[in-house]
Amino acid sequence: MNDIEFSNITLHCEPLSVLPSIVDLKAKLALIQIAGQDAKTFLQGQLTCDVNDITDNQSRHGAHCNIKGRMVSLGILFKLDDDFGFLIPKSMIDITISHFKKYALFSKVNLTMNEDYFIYGDIGETILINENMIKVDVSQNQNLILSKNKIENATDDSNQWHLALIQNHIPVVLPQTSEHFIPQMVGLEKINGVSFTKGCFLGQEIIARTQHLGKLKRHMHLIKSQSELNAGDVIKKEGGEFGEVVIAAQSDGGYFALAVLKDTAV
Repeated sequence: MNDIEFSNITLHCEPLSVLPSIVDLKAKLALIQIAGQDAKTFLQGQLTCDVNDITDNQSRHGAHCNIKGRMVSLGILFKLDDDFGFLIPKSMIDITISHFKKYALFSKVNLTMNEDYFIYGDIGETILINENMIKVDVSQNQNLILSKNKIENATDDSNQWHLALIQNHIPVVLPQTSEHFIPQMVGLEKINGVSFTKGCFLGQEIIARTQHLGKLKRHMHLIKSQSELNAGDVIKKEGGEFGEVVIAAQSDGGYFALAVLKDTAV
């Protein structure tokens, strides 16, 4: 992680150039399967999203927070046959499962790694879905595809997938940013990743208070820099900490990123 001077970044609001493509993400993403008769109740009390919204055709972004409302991990929850699937960055496996298991001791729930699928990112909805595939919505014109069979024309350009996430303002939590952000700092409520009506969940008191009192002083922005940017980089201004990079990717025009910045910066 590096320190980045605020003077070396620009707030960038123009659309990024992201080409339609199919990206092999098996090396980047992992699938946790949550099963058992208490799976739904357990997840409802742990994640920020409303598990009642999850159907065979509807997924949700959801964060697993600590008691202070900071996101330990962030993934996409969806139906996986009679169970639930939770897609997360592969680097977050140990952190996520360890945190889940702290609260699963008294529930009839099983947490396992499912490696039965190839995982692909579909930018531009270019894949024709068949009975051997599961489509998981990420954002507009951006989906994850779980396939029993390998897709031959996929690329391994994960940078392109990350650019699409940045373009669509989809946050990611990585080990270097785990427990750094409250969900609203990254706009999780704007993509249906936080429910304020479903009842209690881990970190809910602080998250709800932040929402209703309107005292949040940091928000996520799309930024650009000619210098290299990486998740966890600290953005400084006049010698003080001013923000942090959430996710970054390289483009022809330099480096683009989503970063949580103090509101006085913009």
